[in-house]
Amino acid sequence: RAGNAGGTARMFFRADSVPLHDVGLVAQLDRSLSGLAYVTAQGAGTNSSPVMRMQATLRDLRYGGVSLERVTASGDYVDRRATVAMDLAREGRTAILARGTLPVEFTYFGMRTLPDSLSASIRTDSASFEVVEAFIPGLRDAKGSLTANLDIAGTWDHPDIAGALRVQEGEVFVDSLGIQLRGVEVDVQLFGHADSLHVRRFSAWSGATPSNSAALTGYVTYREMANPYLALTLQARSFHALDRRSLARLDVSTTGSGLRLTGQLRGASLRGGIVVDRGVVYLPDPELARKQVDWTSGLRDTATTSVTRGTASRLLESIIIDGVQVTLGDEVWLRSAEADIKLGGTLNVERRPKRGVAVALGALETDSVFVPTLDGVLRAERGSYTLALGLAVRREFQVEGGTITFFGATELPPELNISALHTVRTVN
Repeated sequence: RAGNAGGTARMFFRADSVPLHDVGLVAQLDRSLSGLAYVTAQGAGTNSSPVMRMQATLRDLRYGGVSLERVTASGDYVDRRATVAMDLAREGRTAILARGTLPVEFTYFGMRTLPDSLSASIRTDSASFEVVEAFIPGLRDAKGSLTANLDIAGTWDHPDIAGALRVQEGEVFVDSLGIQLRGVEVDVQLFGHADSLHVRRFSAWSGATPSNSAALTGYVTYREMANPYLALTLQARSFHALDRRSLARLDVSTTGSGLRLTGQLRGASLRGGIVVDRGVVYLPDPELARKQVDWTSGLRDTATTSVTRGTASRLLESIIIDGVQVTLGDEVWLRSAEADIKLGGTLNVERRPKRGVAVALGALETDSVFVPTLDGVLRAERGSYTLALGLAVRREFQVEGGTITFFGATELPPELNISALHTVRTVN
């Protein structure tokens, strides 16, 4: 009789020692899930106005690199309000506590959110920074302490979040960049009543010493949730920013007042300059270059994988790059199986529409997909190039000079024009 809005029904569900590994396979999660689940749920009342209660415990939970001894959750539903609670425990102590009263409407066959006020809170007690791995793909081996004191009000469409989030003595590996961040310090304050977020400090170091550091400061206002306003500044000093054998190994510094990102998410403007203090840029595989693959795809994947892909992709594709220059320092080399060439010069970072996307989608210019490209000419100052003249014959040439030209197009790989000398020695 549950299918009749005026009828009544009773339900009871119980699951004991369910392997979470099987749940992960069914849900097709991108990371391994293990542990055991214990769930009890019961309901009564009519289909249009049920009363429900649920309790769940997860033991020895492991998801990716996150390990929790116990997760307990409970929920009660009556009169279009759900009261929920969740505790996460590590090392015998409760690390994170979440409580909330949420406006929802349940039936026995579905649910929907309601435009009413919500109330929730999140607190931590000696929480580990490693929980970040569960929320941000591409991070692993996180360490450090996390402190969160957040209160949530408002509505589903426009939540009002106030409080502070801090990380101390953090450490984490970023897969997409191939770098280990150490000394991670985060101090973020949220002002829900003003729809703003203040990044007081977001710093870390990567490289040989703590002086190889980067820091992000600024604020975000999100009165328009789908298109927030950004005002962020990045300062870097010999920061080991990229270590991917398929792309590059780079230590970078910012110039002047740093890299500045300002404006609303759709159409934010990026200004500033970067100096590559030292590094190696790896040439793409010659076979791939002949096929004219999009050689910037690795750069874009690097920029979008380390954070939530949806927001990052929208930012990267709509950003206005306004006068950003990349200058090569004294220790930057271009390398491949044949080449070992010292580079110099400056490149302009530009923003170009990706050819064919707007046409294929029938999109207007404002909906076109834009991607970052490099434009300019680098100098080949010295080095060597090994020319293979057959299976057994190889000759080494000393580079006398030349250029590497970037065309500012996503479809074309850079063009090499290198002058090199090989001295043939005779018996005389």
